[in-house]
Amino acid sequence: MRKLPNEKQIQNAVLQWLNVNRFFSVQLDTVGIYDPVKKIRRQKKKSQLGTSDIWAVKHGVSLALEIKTEYNKLKLCQREFLIRHARAGGISGVIRNLVDMEDLARDYHHCLIGVDPVPMVYQHRLWSRKMKLDFEMEV
Repeated sequence: MRKLPNEKQIQNAVLQWLNVNRFFSVQLDTVGIYDPVKKIRRQKKKSQLGTSDIWAVKHGVSLALEIKTEYNKLKLCQREFLIRHARAGGISGVIRNLVDMEDLARDYHHCLIGVDPVPMVYQHRLWSRKMKLDFEMEV
């Protein structure tokens, strides 16, 4: 039986795809620092809870990408971060594999090649293939 990739493997594949397709992309590490004495993770000061795993830009369009495996779910703070990013005019998405990344790029192709801005109808949506279609966010 084939082992499914973990989040780190998916994240590396997505970062490589973004690099090959000439996006400016950054892996955001917001997990915190492990304190072995107290055996807890210390959250970085001024760290925004729920910050996406990857932030990317191409032609002035901002992408916030949360990487999840097939079975992991978004935490509430992650969902809220993606919603806030979409409301600000960026593209927010949940990526579970490389096919999802390619599908998201295809769905927003005109925005990402610099032809059109992100349409208003998409500024209130969070992209996720697992949910089968975009779902409208409460405005």
